Amino acid sequence: MQSTTEILDNILVDIKKALDVESTTVTTHNPAKTEMLENVLLDVKKALDVESTAVTTREPSAKEILENVLLDIKRVLDVESTAVVTRDLSKTEMLENILVDIKKAGFVESAALATRDGLLMVSNFPSRSEAEIFAATSATMLGAAESTTTEIGKGVPNRVIIEFKGAKMIVIGSGPKALLAVSILSDAKLGSILIKLENSASKIREILK
Repeated sequence: MQSTTEILDNILVDIKKALDVESTTVTTHNPAKTEMLENVLLDVKKALDVESTAVTTREPSAKEILENVLLDIKRVLDVESTAVVTRDLSKTEMLENILVDIKKAGFVESAALATRDGLLMVSNFPSRSEAEIFAATSATMLGAAESTTTEIGKGVPNRVIIEFKGAKMIVIGSGPKALLAVSILSDAKLGSILIKLENSASKIREILK
């Protein structure tokens, strides 16, 4: 069985034959299959000077060659249709992307998403055991805060913030099923971080509902 690289090499050869040009190359650095195939289709579109990536030509022989290109693409994707499609992200991948986005906000050292009873869902901690302890502790703190404020008639707290030397820990509810917990540097601008966390918690709530 041909490797993906060999199949893509054959695709480029077929494109070159069909377009009668000296070279047609697609340069990538270990991209996903869909990205590689999108690059191939973009090259075809540019070479044929058409707005659509659908491959059509008036020359029968060239058309046959380009149809073979689509068959090769289908083999790479291992699907029945020659349409280039991407699979939907799983819930876990969507949640992981939210944590990545939080980390990009700056001043955030680490983040974790956990169930209300403290079971780790996803995190960007270097160590899973660290993340599990962080998740369990966060759930305990948020649960205790909610019990206390409810008992004294103040309703459910928006968040729990703990300050300690060099850092702060923030725990925020993300719907009835989950909580979001982050560790941030002590000199972080709390206002912008809280807005980011509120927005992220809303996204998490939508994904998990």
